[in-house]
Amino acid sequence: MLRMDSRPSLSPALLLGLPLRVLPIAPVRWMAQQIARSALRRHPDMGERLAGFSGRRLLLDPTDLPLAFVVELTESVPRVDVIAEGHDPATPVHATVRGSLADLASLAEGRVDGDALFFSRRLAMSGETELIVAIRNALDGAGMALDELLAEAFGPFRPLGRRILHDAARGYARLEADLSLLSGAITSSLPAEVARLSQELLSLRQELDETRRLAQRALRRDGRGTA
Repeated sequence: MLRMDSRPSLSPALLLGLPLRVLPIAPVRWMAQQIARSALRRHPDMGERLAGFSGRRLLLDPTDLPLAFVVELTESVPRVDVIAEGHDPATPVHATVRGSLADLASLAEGRVDGDALFFSRRLAMSGETELIVAIRNALDGAGMALDELLAEAFGPFRPLGRRILHDAARGYARLEADLSLLSGAITSSLPAEVARLSQELLSLRQELDETRRLAQRALRRDGRGTA
């Protein structure tokens, strides 16, 4: 499974995704399929808008998670497969959208402009443009709430699911703020460190040049003495 050339930025999803490297894929696949089922049940117009794209497959690749999702459109509920990082989809995909988990979620809920994310290089798209545009238009018109879809996956334990998701969202926001502060603290010291290293490199080059000049002068003197 190919990734974007740039490395993912430090984010809560990047840290929370570490356990996914050792956990089985099956529960994640089941949850993703439940979300797709709930989305179509809550927003049946999405299926109508995408009726002409049955059999087309879209790869959603959160670059800060060690897995990706292949969504295959059908005449009814889309089929969702989950593939681990480093693996290719079992069947070829027709389009690919890559970005951070937060950006992909915001795009799915229609809270951000996909073109703005693309031109700021926070989102990468490839493949059939018509398919990507059709899915984006369907999502924009639906106004989905991913937290509600996740809660529905808990079935009769939906109230518990909402409480868990609410607490998880608060923890995610707190972790995101902490990581932002940490990242700012690290990057703020980079210019001074780069300047210091550049000065050291310049001094070393000057010392090396001086050493070469002295060595060449000594060789010339030795040559004259020998003659």
